[in-house]
Amino acid sequence: MRKLTDARIKELEALGFKRWIKDDYDRLYFNIENTKILHVERYHSGNINWATLNGEPITHADANRLLAVKAYVNVRNGELVIHGSREEARSHIKEEISKLIDLEEKPDKTINSQETRTFLV
Repeated sequence: MRKLTDARIKELEALGFKRWIKDDYDRLYFNIENTKILHVERYHSGNINWATLNGEPITHADANRLLAVKAYVNVRNGELVIHGSREEARSHIKEEISKLIDLEEKPDKTINSQETRTFLV
């Protein structure tokens, strides 16, 4: 595990990660909707009207599952943590992130009874 350099942090921010710092926490959150990977059009109500994943149409339910996945990089040790939603959605998010950055897999962890996948960035 290694601390991320300022240059690496800037690279990840350019790829769609957003930095969040509070107290002892320093994380880079990944939001798939802020990338060109998942495109979602919404009704005025906020519900999904149309969604594509890498240019291919997907169901509203699949889009919601992908949006429910939380993924962040712990800046202090370089770990990528993915949790929430269903296993296939978590796996897909991990796949998409691994296309953007190199990942070295570590053993699974459990946090708050939700399965979590942790990777080294």
